[in-house]
Amino acid sequence: MNNNNLLFNAALAGFLAGTFAERNIEDSTPADYTVQVNAAIALATEVDGAIPNDPNISGAGGVTLIPTTAAIQDAQVSQANLLEGIVSAVFSGRYVIDPVAVDYSVQAGAIAALYTKALASLAVG
Repeated sequence: MNNNNLLFNAALAGFLAGTFAERNIEDSTPADYTVQVNAAIALATEVDGAIPNDPNISGAGGVTLIPTTAAIQDAQVSQANLLEGIVSAVFSGRYVIDPVAVDYSVQAGAIAALYTKALASLAVG
């Protein structure tokens, strides 16, 4: 179970964006990207585990809140974009294919620390 599904997804997307940055991909077979997606899932699992559940964007079990207000929607978009950008920057140009979540614990801790610090400066609402 994730702490924040939205942030898990942002970390996964950021990892893939960074890993494939400036690479010319031409393979149209989804299964051929299994190794990279498994590595992205591993990293996203570690990052999500390093960031506690945020009741401003997620409910019980990490389920993303329904954006019933502009404030919730703004927080969700801002926080997801922030995390995706950080993860993408950390893995930009690095072709990492390790599928073991715990192997990303150092990077996940650093990503979570930067995210947490920057989160306090986001203009939301």
